[in-house]
Amino acid sequence: FNEYVDKYIDYNHTSKDLIIIISVKDEASKQFSKIVGSWKKLGLSIELTNKLRFSYVAIIDYYSKHEEIAKTSNHCIKQNIVIEGVKIEAQSCGFDAGNNAMIKINDIDYSRNSRGLNVVVFSKKMNKVVDLFSVDSYSNEIVIR
Repeated sequence: FNEYVDKYIDYNHTSKDLIIIISVKDEASKQFSKIVGSWKKLGLSIELTNKLRFSYVAIIDYYSKHEEIAKTSNHCIKQNIVIEGVKIEAQSCGFDAGNNAMIKINDIDYSRNSRGLNVVVFSKKMNKVVDLFSVDSYSNEIVIR
């Protein structure tokens, strides 16, 4: 997670171009301590430590950050937002809430829907998804592209 996200953080400081969307499926707290540094560099304030199977969504633009965590492990959460004409819909359902992750951009679902952190990176200048991956934060941060 760290190596993938850090390159986008550095690029975005100069370009202000990227939107990064994160949605949790199943479980994301077990290995969270290994990624907390990059998490904070993204400007995210909600930590997932001790939030076993909680639903979580973050939508990060250079100018704004939207993040939400479910109040309990058995609730899904969903965020809908439009950033510079880009329609974003993100949903997270932890294991106890339905076990699903969805990240739609302009009505197309790009989420890998894999266990852990599902990440989609969108370029506003190119008007397209430039990267998508998931990080199995339960099993030693295995990255799936």
